[in-house]
Amino acid sequence: MQLMLEERDMQEALINAKSIRDFIINLAPRMAQEEQIQ
Repeated sequence: MQLMLEERDMQEALINAKSIRDFIINLAPRMAQEEQIQ
């Protein structure tokens, strides 16, 4: 079986990856603050 990737699929994957990255970047400072509080 051959997997066919179209440009649209790659663009969608890149957008999703950027969304995940942004989510983690926003979450990380809050997690660091919570660790300092405990």
